[in-house]
Order: sequence, then structure tokens, then C-alpha cells
Amino acid sequence: MTYFLNFRTQGVGGAVIDPYLLEGNGTTVPPALSVVPSSSVPSIVAGRNLLFATHGFNVSYQDGACSLGLLDGFLNLAPPNLFVGMLWPGDSWLPVVDYPFEGDVAIDCGRRLASFCNNRCAGAQGLSFLSHSLGARLVLEAVTHLAHKAQSVCLTAAAINRDCLTAEYSRAMANSEMISILASTKTTLSRSLSASAIPSPICCTTTTPRSRRRSVLAGHPRRPRNRSASRGRSPIGTITATTITYPPPRRSPFRHRSAPSGRRLRVL
Repeated sequence: MTYFLNFRTQGVGGAVIDPYLLEGNGTTVPPALSVVPSSSVPSIVAGRNLLFATHGFNVSYQDGACSLGLLDGFLNLAPPNLFVGMLWPGDSWLPVVDYPFEGDVAIDCGRRLASFCNNRCAGAQGLSFLSHSLGARLVLEAVTHLAHKAQSVCLTAAAINRDCLTAEYSRAMANSEMISILASTKTTLSRSLSASAIPSPICCTTTTPRSRRRSVLAGHPRRPRNRSASRGRSPIGTITATTITYPPPRRSPFRHRSAPSGRRLRVL
């Protein structure tokens, strides 16, 4: 069973609403989710390390629930850690052309997420956030308005200005104990977001995919070919730069697990 925080009114597109908690299996078609009574939320999150994870741009309700449900199963966080997927309307019936307007939608959702965390998650042990693509703006907007510091923030392939942590979202940076960025310097969209272009007071990890291979984290549906597995190297990429200067290094509350053999994961 996975918990989801829903900001949507429709399966595709639609208006933003104050989020409410869902529970169930997001990997079925359609997702088998039911509403959690608002009165039960404080007891569910009490004493937990909450990890709020969100998809990016142009992801429907069904696709978001499926991808985040798979991610929850892959991470398999042990108590007191708790995964919460976030479903927000960053899509439209006319895909791609709505992109210039979805930033405002992400900001709206981020402020509503901060309100939810401040009002409903006061009893949680800690709050952490994970985003992909345009979901970075949702997460950073939320962290900016949190009443207490976020434990950790991880932005993957963030679709946002590279100086955001020293300009637009400097308050979010100050309101986080640790910020991590995962980006590729070899993809067309991310070429300008190399480690040297990202402000230094963060935890930054960049990956370089091998030629003619697609990163799973980049959202591509095809699985990378695994010719190098027998040589003990990652089939996705190799870490080329790691810098941790702010804050002092701290162990993440979420334990990393290796992907089971033969498993495939797509993060939208």
C-alpha cells in the first residue's frame, strides 16, 4: 500500500485543490486508491520521517500514481520512514504547449503542500522531498514556506533556473538541512547545468551516461542495455563529480537499496 497526496480534480489537467491523502495501489489500471479521512492524517504521520516525492511535467493522474507506486516499492522504506507520492496537474489535454503555464501550477501546489505540512504534519519526525523535472519548483516553493527546516531535498533533472538556489529560492536553501541535485551533463537539456554551473553550497552529484544509453532517471521508457554489468560498472552512468559543502555531511534518514536483478523502474 502506498500513500498519495492528491492536488488534482481530473485525470488529465484540471484545477488545483487543497491536497488530501489517498491510500492503496497506484500501479493498477485504474489506480485502486481510496480517500483517507482528514482526521486520521496526524496519527499516520506522527513520529515518521516523511518522504514526499513528486513527478514532473506532463504526467497524468494514472501515470503519476503508477510511477510513484513503483518507486515506493523499489525504495521499500523501513519504519519510521514513510513514502508519500504527490499527484499534481502539471499536464493538459494539449500536451507540451501548456508548459509555459505549468510553472504557476507548480508554485500553487507548492504553497498548498507547505500549508498541509505545517498544519497536518506537525507531529512528524522529519520532512524530506524528492522531485523530478518541473516538480522541483513545487518542492522548492513548499520548502520556502515550511514552518520548520526540511531534513533533505533531492532534485532530479530539475527544470528550473540554475541559479535558483541563490536567487529565486534562496529561502528554500536556507530552510533545508541538505539539498542534493542529480543531473546529467550529457543530455541536451542539461548540458548547461554542469557541476561548475551549480552554486557550491549544496550536495551536487552529476552523472555521465555512456554513449547511446538512456538514463532511467531521465524518464525514458526503454531500459538501458547492460553490457557493462559483468564488469561491475553501472549500466546507467558513472559519477563524475560530487561536492558537499553545505551543510556539514549528514547521513540521510532513507536507506539506499540496490535494484533487484531484472527489475525496471521509470520515474516521471
